[in-house]
Amino acid sequence: MPRPAQNRARAWVPHGWGLVFLAAGLWTMLGAIPGLVDPEAAYQRFHAGPVTQDALVLFRGASGQTFLFAVGYLVAAFAPRRQALVVALGGAGKAMYAVRLLSEAAAGQAGPFALVAAIGDLVFVGAFVVFFARTRPRATRTTG
Repeated sequence: MPRPAQNRARAWVPHGWGLVFLAAGLWTMLGAIPGLVDPEAAYQRFHAGPVTQDALVLFRGASGQTFLFAVGYLVAAFAPRRQALVVALGGAGKAMYAVRLLSEAAAGQAGPFALVAAIGDLVFVGAFVVFFARTRPRATRTTG
């Protein structure tokens, strides 16, 4: 039987679904940090065509929001069910961004990393859906 100290130590190490959220956080950081450091270069990796100042301002803002979701996934790695709202909202954002990148690719407007980012995000969206399906709270019946 594990000792209580071992149980506390295990709580600080992601395991099971926590590893999926750790990977999602790191993947999301890979997309967010370049957009904060050098938005023009990052924008051109994902989108083709001319870059306007307005587009860069929006892209940098979106990169900041993406960074916050990456932190949310990293927090969710330690308590996935407790952070379910962050996971659901982040998953919705990943799905919408993937659809946008895929539509740009279909129109010939995508940058070199667009398909990689879209497919990676869709893999995590699929994992999040499985997470919610497998960990949803079970309804309890009460007799009265």
